Amino acid sequence: MLSYMLLRTGLVPRGLSVLGLIGYPALLLAAVLDMLGIVDTVGGGGLVGLVPGGLFELFLPIWLIARGFNVTATTRVSVACVTG
Repeated sequence: MLSYMLLRTGLVPRGLSVLGLIGYPALLLAAVLDMLGIVDTVGGGGLVGLVPGGLFELFLPIWLIARGFNVTATTRVSVACVTG
């Protein structure tokens, strides 16, 4: 839900939001497959499902510390809320 809202509002770059949208369903799928015993997320092919979500969780805080939110996007969102 966070990644979707970041994508809709444009507060962070689009690629970063899409990485979150891809990463969390892949993480969920890898966790379910690991619980069922189909893949092993400790090593091998199961780790591939953890990479996009991990990258999103690594890059989002770095981006927010270095650049912050897109100020023009926050202005557009607040104006849309007031006039909407």
